[in-house]
Amino acid sequence: MRSLLALLLTLATTIPAHPEDFRVAVVRVSDIYKTLDSTKTTQAHIESERTALNHDARMERMNQMKTEIDTIQTQLNDRANPLDNAVKQQLVRTLELKRGEFMALQKDYEAFCAERNKQISGKMVKAMRKSLELITTTARKLGKEQGYDCVWEISGDTNTGLPLLLYHKSANDLTDDVLLALGGKPAAKPTGTKTPKP
Repeated sequence: MRSLLALLLTLATTIPAHPEDFRVAVVRVSDIYKTLDSTKTTQAHIESERTALNHDARMERMNQMKTEIDTIQTQLNDRANPLDNAVKQQLVRTLELKRGEFMALQKDYEAFCAERNKQISGKMVKAMRKSLELITTTARKLGKEQGYDCVWEISGDTNTGLPLLLYHKSANDLTDDVLLALGGKPAAKPTGTKTPKP
């Protein structure tokens, strides 16, 4: 709450003596980020890396061992075809060994996945920050070139779940300008909103 009051006080001190001369623009950073080809490429790459975890050799070996364990368990539980005592004891020992091997492999695989997912998430965050920095830098540049006094980001919400800026003129939306400057296509306007009258 204090940060919001500080922001409003700062804004109030920057408004010129003639409010009609104060020009405000807005930009939907989230819409731009989702639309960029670099974002789609990064997301596809991240998804591919996460999917690859399910095809790791350890996972395939665990699936194979699970089938073997189930088969042995079925043999031991089959009352219609009782086993010789010696055979049964051998199967029980084999079952215990396979279960132990399975649990060790599962532990190793889970540790590998945790570390790999950490690395993948790190890549995603790094790529996201790079894109957001490019978007904000471009928005600042365009805002300055077009003579705006300030540019607000309106796709994010405050800690109350409400947007920080409750009203703005659509004519002052720089979202498409930023997208075009970054080589993208105009973003789809938010659904369920009406163009405010001046």
